[in-house]
Amino acid sequence: MTPLHGYQLGAFPVGTRLKFGSIFGNPIVMKIANISGNNVTLITDGIIARYAYDAKEPANGDSSRVSYGNNRYVLSNIHQWLNSEAGAGSWYVAQHSVDQAPDSTSVVSANPYKSAAGFLNGFSVKEKNYLKTKTITVGKSSTDGSGTETTNARVWLPSGTEVGLSTDYTEGSQLQAFSDNNSRIAYETADCAAYTGGTAGAAWYYWLRTPYPSYSYYVRVVVSDGTLGDFGSAYHGDNGVRPLCVLDSSVLLSLTPDASGAYTVL
Repeated sequence: MTPLHGYQLGAFPVGTRLKFGSIFGNPIVMKIANISGNNVTLITDGIIARYAYDAKEPANGDSSRVSYGNNRYVLSNIHQWLNSEAGAGSWYVAQHSVDQAPDSTSVVSANPYKSAAGFLNGFSVKEKNYLKTKTITVGKSSTDGSGTETTNARVWLPSGTEVGLSTDYTEGSQLQAFSDNNSRIAYETADCAAYTGGTAGAAWYYWLRTPYPSYSYYVRVVVSDGTLGDFGSAYHGDNGVRPLCVLDSSVLLSLTPDASGAYTVL
């Protein structure tokens, strides 16, 4: 029997595309990356922006972080931006005594984003209420004591583990959407290209949250062919952003997709 309003999210297969949230004034297309019990993990279908992981920190006692930024995810600019609802220019708050905002090309290589609105500013109240807060595991470089730590987030970058790549850490579990290099390839959206550079529809690099263990500033990336990139300096503003979030399986989607093939969250 067809429901009157919509189908539950958990009834759709991995890979289903849906519109959830917005950036640069346009809807974000996400896809189902994993289903586990009542938790449905979404990942943006494409690369939504090119932004630095973290800005150079001129006052840091670590000379590498002065020159190339900080690879400790829990303190990173990108983690704070992804979880902020603040308006334009208001999302950044220093996370430690020598933190630096990504406010100019003197501290990020491209696309300073301190003046942007927080990522969640583009989500409706209903959409923000649908987001689950999850505890995620993150690796730490030897500079920060090695091993892993946890943090709570509503939106986060994927880890090497989650996209099925072997790194020096176990950060969560492999998501069902990722099985080989082809499944990891992501393409820049039209808005990404228009607002932060690149070419719409082109495969590109995107950040993982996973640090490189023996450096204080290198971060792992997924390369444009879906393989693991050994490292990218945190201050690089031309790597892509492709975040994850989790919704409850009971969230309703439209009965049919729109002309683009994406369902609507009700």
